Amino acid sequence: KEKTRMQVVTWALVLAGVFTLGACIVSLYLVYKHVVHYTAPRLQRFIIRILFMVPIYALSSFFSLRYIDYATYFNLFRDCYEAYVIYQFFNLLEAFINVYYDEGVLRQQEEAPGAEPLHTAQHIIAGGEIVTEGNNDSEDRLPFEEIIVQMLGTLPRASYPFPFSMFTIQPGRDFLRLCKRCVLQFVIIKPTLAIIAAVLNVYDKFDEGNFSLDRGYIYITILDNISITVSMYFLILFWSVTSDWLKPFHPFPKFLCIKLVVMFAFWQGVIIALLVYFGVIHGTEEITTEHVSTGLQDFIICIEMFFLALAHGYAFSFETYRDLSLNSCMHTWIDCLCCTFCLPCCCCCRLCRSKPLNDALSQSDLLDESVDLFGIHNLFPSPAAKDQARNRSNNNHSSHSSSNRNNRKRNEEEVEAQELF
Repeated sequence: KEKTRMQVVTWALVLAGVFTLGACIVSLYLVYKHVVHYTAPRLQRFIIRILFMVPIYALSSFFSLRYIDYATYFNLFRDCYEAYVIYQFFNLLEAFINVYYDEGVLRQQEEAPGAEPLHTAQHIIAGGEIVTEGNNDSEDRLPFEEIIVQMLGTLPRASYPFPFSMFTIQPGRDFLRLCKRCVLQFVIIKPTLAIIAAVLNVYDKFDEGNFSLDRGYIYITILDNISITVSMYFLILFWSVTSDWLKPFHPFPKFLCIKLVVMFAFWQGVIIALLVYFGVIHGTEEITTEHVSTGLQDFIICIEMFFLALAHGYAFSFETYRDLSLNSCMHTWIDCLCCTFCLPCCCCCRLCRSKPLNDALSQSDLLDESVDLFGIHNLFPSPAAKDQARNRSNNNHSSHSSSNRNNRKRNEEEVEAQELF
């Protein structure tokens, strides 16, 4: 009987490893293709960040299954990236709206009487998805957020989704920042809860699957559920308000890939914990109940990630952004090579030297936006903010000095007028 149990564990580990390897190969190949055809940086930077969810989820779950005593620490990184992906999807929706705006502006300019064709814009229309990339850094172009604020200002008041549909809100700057804050809070709260869970686990106070009030699991689960619910609710609110602008980009399959993973990962854990609580799942003399529940959750995620990688190939296809100027023979050679066991070496060497990948993995935009949304810039001003404050101070000083000179001159003129009188 003991030998049979060990065989089941071994075969479960092998099966999880096979699906993990397959998920990583499919996802890294898709990332590689996006890097090669990096023709729409405003969109693909967020897409690449989302695509890395599969390897991170699969590898962390596999190592958690293999080294079950350290599962809490492997899952810590997985939980942090889960929150990060939700916010990146929100940024992707914003980027889609900006592309929609640019497409409308370029179309108006091209249709203007006597206008010359715009060669600075690249229009890629594939599979019904419209992508416009051009000289978007010109001086006369509005900032990224201002474009969305102006577009939102043209919309009528919108109702909140169920169950708060009796309330309405006016789309605009406050609406955009509210949605951003409510989505971004999950990026902050989720890692914080994961770190607290790891600390409690060290002192044997977490006890995953135990709903007792003297254990931390129930409190972490409740707070996690509230945070993710608020984040997804305002993500759906933003999507519902801007749905007409997002239709050309087919966001529903993309949203489904993210929502299903996040919700499945959460509710799978809750259901397994309930099964443990009612005694359906239990441990053995060699394996504790907590290890059984954690291992089962990790095994399921390893299997799911392979199918999610295939779904990503459809939802985040690189064909929309394909650079037709590249040599078709080179594509054929790369495709053949990537189908062999040389894929990890080929892709990793190309990706590590890739400027597009470095651009996608840079987190400066996330840090800047977090500081701006939560008002931390007043405590830790950036060098640019210091320069702006210094310039404002100099301008105020110069304007104050000019005002004093004008007042003195005016007083002298009044005195001279009185003497003449």
